[in-house]
Amino acid sequence: PEGSSVCFVTPAESHPYVTPFNDAVRAGAEAEGVDLTVLSSEFDVQTSAEQLNQCISQAPAVIILWPLDPSAYIPGLTRAEQAGIPVVQVNSPMDEEASALVATFTGPDTYSQGETSAEAIAAALPDGGKMVVLAGQAGNGTTIGRGDGFTEALGPDFEILETVNADFDQQAALTASRDLITRFGEEIDGVYAHDDNM
Repeated sequence: PEGSSVCFVTPAESHPYVTPFNDAVRAGAEAEGVDLTVLSSEFDVQTSAEQLNQCISQAPAVIILWPLDPSAYIPGLTRAEQAGIPVVQVNSPMDEEASALVATFTGPDTYSQGETSAEAIAAALPDGGKMVVLAGQAGNGTTIGRGDGFTEALGPDFEILETVNADFDQQAALTASRDLITRFGEEIDGVYAHDDNM
């Protein structure tokens, strides 16, 4: 309700995928007359977990959490539950124990996204082929979901030459791509990147 406070833990302030989401949260808070605090971890899991605790200490009406790890937030989520502060989980999945501690989740099914990507590759390469994968951040729920969905749906006619974590970062993905092309060259039939930016 108007005049209430919300604390939002976001992975970044300046990022092609995250920034539009942050802007939408800010616009929604302004439209509803809600006092919004935004804390950015710059994709650091430990910082993000600490920021969840910082939010709890502020005793807001609601916490919005964009998690970077499937289980790192369990202690903080337990404290939020004990304090009676509902947590809205956005965008990225967490494991079952952590998800049981949130009020609701809004975001994509990352496993299905991986499956859909595998289907697109299979349609483009009906005879199969050799793949390289530009994965997101190691241990990240989105990375795990998209990676598992992709590899499990890919089928026996495909071989993954190598998977490289590029941290959802365009420059890191460019560097990794150059290395993969140098190493594998014309062996590569397809590339799967875990996000548009990479």
